[in-house]
Amino acid sequence: MQNMIEINIKYGRNGESLALQLSSECTIEEIKRRVVSQINRVRKTEASLNPEDIAIIFAGKELNDSLQIKHCDLGNNSVIHAVKIKHKSSTKDANASTTLSEAVVNLSFVDEKSDLKIGRKTNDNHLLTSAERKSFFFVYCSCCKNIDSGKLRVRCAKCKEDTLTVDKDPTCWEDVLTAGKINGTCHNGFCDGSVAEFYFKCASKNHPPLESNTSVVVLYLIRYNNREVTCLACADVNDIVVVFPCSHKHVICINCFKIYCLSKLNDRQFIIDSNIGYTLSCAVGCENSLIKETHHFRIMGEEAYKKYQRFAAEECLLQSDGVICPQPNCGAGIFVEFDDDIDPDLCNRVVCSACNYVFCRTCMQGYHIGNCESNEILSLDITSPSFSQTIDSKSANNSKWENELSLKTIKGTTKPCPKCRTPVERDGGCMHMRCTRSGCGFNWCWICQSEWTRNCMADHWFN
Repeated sequence: MQNMIEINIKYGRNGESLALQLSSECTIEEIKRRVVSQINRVRKTEASLNPEDIAIIFAGKELNDSLQIKHCDLGNNSVIHAVKIKHKSSTKDANASTTLSEAVVNLSFVDEKSDLKIGRKTNDNHLLTSAERKSFFFVYCSCCKNIDSGKLRVRCAKCKEDTLTVDKDPTCWEDVLTAGKINGTCHNGFCDGSVAEFYFKCASKNHPPLESNTSVVVLYLIRYNNREVTCLACADVNDIVVVFPCSHKHVICINCFKIYCLSKLNDRQFIIDSNIGYTLSCAVGCENSLIKETHHFRIMGEEAYKKYQRFAAEECLLQSDGVICPQPNCGAGIFVEFDDDIDPDLCNRVVCSACNYVFCRTCMQGYHIGNCESNEILSLDITSPSFSQTIDSKSANNSKWENELSLKTIKGTTKPCPKCRTPVERDGGCMHMRCTRSGCGFNWCWICQSEWTRNCMADHWFN
C-alpha cells in the first residue's frame, strides 16, 4: 500500500494555496499537471497554462519532473511553491534532483577553512542510514521545548518567500549562518531579490503542523558521529556527539557534555564573556574555544537551564556593580546608586524590591546604624545579672544542639563571600569555604567571614 501525504502548494501573486493528498510515488510532473488544472479552472478569463510553463521549487531547488516526492525530503503538510517560469533554460541544473538537505550532508564535518566540495563522498558516510542523512542537523524548537533533528531550508532574504533557487550549494557553516554569502534567483513575481537566507525547521514527528513557522535555533556543535570518534570523557563511541569549537575539534558524547555542564553550573564555574555571555570552553581547556550559541546548554534540561539563566543574570548584575539580595530564598538582583557624599565605611541602605528586605550595601548584612560590625550576630551579655531571668523553657528547648528546627534554620542560612558577595550556602563539612564563582575563588572562614587563616584551623576547623 502506498503512503499518502498532504502537500500544500503555494502559487500565484496573491499566495493562493492548494492542498493535495498525494502518493509517495507521485512525480513532480504529476503535481505540475494537477496544479495547472487548478489554476486554469480558477482563472477562466486568462490564457491557460501548460505544465511546462511552471516550475516546482522546494528548499532552494527546482525539482526535476521525473523526481518522486518520496525522494524530495517532503513531510506531511510540507509547503512547496509553483512558479511561472520567467526564462526557459536549455540546460538542467545538475543538482536539481538533489534536495538541499542531501546536498549539504557533509556540511557539519567541513572545516571552515577547507576547500572540500559538497559533492565529494567520504569513506565513512555508510555509517549513516538514509533517514539519518535526511535529518542531519539538530535544533532547539521553542514549540516542542526540546532538542530535535532539523531541516535546512532557504528563502529570499528580501520577500521572505521560499521561491528562491540558489546559485550554488553552501560548503561550510559560514555560508549558512552569515547573511549574504549565497546568492540566487527569486521567482516571486513581485520580488527581484537575489540573496539567499538560510533557516532551519523542526523535523520532529511530534511538531504541531500548524506551528511550522515556529522559530528554531540550530545547534551546530551537535553532530552525528559518522567518524566513530571516541568521547574524551568516557572513551565510548556514541552516535551523537558535541564537537567543541577548538582548533582540535575535541569530541564529547551528549551525556558527558550534560554532566560537564551541570558540574560547572553547580560550581558556578561558567565563564562570563562580554560578547557571548555566560558560557563554557572546551572541556580540555583549549584556547579560543568558547561556545557561542548558548542554546547548546539546553542539553542540561529545562530546570537546569532556568538555573543557568538565573546565574547568567546574576553574573551580569555583579559585573555591572549590582548586588544580589542576601535574604535566603530571594536572591533578587538590585542596581544600587552610589552617593559620593556618603562615607564608604558607613552603611549604604538598600531595600530589596522583591522581598522588601533592608540590608547594608557594604557588609551585606541587615540594615544598621553606624559602622559595619564584623560579627553577624550580636550576643547577649552573659555577665548581666538579669541574663538568667530572660531565659524561658521554650528558648532553652530551641537552643538544644540537636534541635531539629535549629538544624533546618542553619541549613537554610546563606552568607556572602567576603570578596565578591556571592551568596553561599554551607551544608555540612568544615568551616573552610572556597567561593565557586568564576573569577573569584576566595578562601574564607564561615565563622569569621574573613580570609581563611591558620588561626581558623586551630579554633574552629570543623563544627
